[in-house]
Amino acid sequence: MSLFPGKGLLVLSLLTLGGCTGSSDTVQMGGKSAPLFSLNGKVIDGYVSGATVWLDINGNGELDTFEPSAVSSAAGSYSLELTEQQRSCVNYASLIVDVPLGAIDEDTGPVTEAYQMVRPPRLEGVIPLADADIFTITPLTTVLADYLQADLNAVNNEPVSCDDLKNNATLRQQVKDKLLDALANTVRRYNLSTETIFSDYIDNNDQQTHTLALSIVKGLKAGYAYKAQLEAAYPDAVFSRVEFAQYKHFEPDVQPDFKYRDNWFRQVSVWLTSGFISEMVRMNDELSQELAVYSRRNVTSEPWGNGQLRSQWTGVEWDHNNQGSYLCSLVESVSIQQEETRYTLSNSGAEAFADTLDDCQPDSFSDGVERNFGVDYTENGVSFDSRFTVSLNDPSYTALADWVDLRGKAQQLQFSEMIAVFSALPYKFEDPVAEGLYTYWYKRRTDDTGDYRLLEYKGVINNEMEWYREVYQADGTYIKQCTIDGISWESCEN
Repeated sequence: MSLFPGKGLLVLSLLTLGGCTGSSDTVQMGGKSAPLFSLNGKVIDGYVSGATVWLDINGNGELDTFEPSAVSSAAGSYSLELTEQQRSCVNYASLIVDVPLGAIDEDTGPVTEAYQMVRPPRLEGVIPLADADIFTITPLTTVLADYLQADLNAVNNEPVSCDDLKNNATLRQQVKDKLLDALANTVRRYNLSTETIFSDYIDNNDQQTHTLALSIVKGLKAGYAYKAQLEAAYPDAVFSRVEFAQYKHFEPDVQPDFKYRDNWFRQVSVWLTSGFISEMVRMNDELSQELAVYSRRNVTSEPWGNGQLRSQWTGVEWDHNNQGSYLCSLVESVSIQQEETRYTLSNSGAEAFADTLDDCQPDSFSDGVERNFGVDYTENGVSFDSRFTVSLNDPSYTALADWVDLRGKAQQLQFSEMIAVFSALPYKFEDPVAEGLYTYWYKRRTDDTGDYRLLEYKGVINNEMEWYREVYQADGTYIKQCTIDGISWESCEN
């Protein structure tokens, strides 16, 4: 049985664009002439005519009477005419496209399934386009918008208007930072440059990107049709997200031999005030039928003393033994922030197996076999995070022995005890880690202080050291380099 019955999808709303071209006409407003500015672009799946494009000034995701709109014509072209006031919002408001039934896709003919596309922000030049460029709205810009909205939900659950962003420098910087992260994730996911993501791939005769866009649109249409009943099932949800995609587009660098590598999945997440739930369902190629629930996750979060307690239950399809169809796991995590450092202790309960997800119900950590110590910190604008995993056989496992089954224990346990243990860990990026202390450990350094991101990772699993860095380029792509000493670096392919 699906966790999310019915049909429903996320609509992206907190997004922006930028840039206007032309200013030759005037419009009468209250008896006075006000100049009109033109913002020109294209709606592309193939080129789409008959789609409604608008600037979502108030951020509510709906076309209001005071918001400029236009219908796309041949070759997907559109032109929005803006007043001076509307023009001031082009960097702080969404550009949204409704593609209705009957619109014409020049590749495939009349549109038989309605869907939406979105163009994400151009805050302070994050997206490297000149004002004179054509503002394309494509499946790839919509994926970027999806990433952005999901990240923004963590910092602001309310629609954000043009005025909100213009008048709130802190919020504006938050959105900019999230946009940069979303852009990096999109570039990484498809290994496409920023310029390609915002390009007219048809005019450029870029068949590879065009084929990718067609696959994405197939998922967008299915997702748009999945919207209404999802919202009905969770009317109090803070935010919802749904994506139909082939598995290779979810995690391109993970499990290259995964048996469902090219299969379609529906991935849904619903954020609630107390946590979130998610589900991944394997679908048929037509996206019309559920084949099997692949995984389900339920996360709750609650205050715990001066910190936060997070519990996560997961069931995932498993066919590596004869004990059951699903592998069931339970994790509890308690964390506290002190200035620019966050300490997190995670306990994993004993794994169990079940024939169905409804039977997949581990409920205790007292018989767990693994713990995780995490420290996140910032120094001179550079972010670091370190994780140390210990099992029953590791010398460090008995540290904080009373810190298990944590719900209801906030008054019994003191964070000072946990912080003292964590402070003794070799968590600094340059600290050496003794062999044999941990089942697995890693350290990651993310430096965004320069012109382009530099990410460095090192860690040990199964006694094997991995040490690499990603050197990002002007176009948003990166070069991966490996090392054995942190001094000499060369291509990881060598």
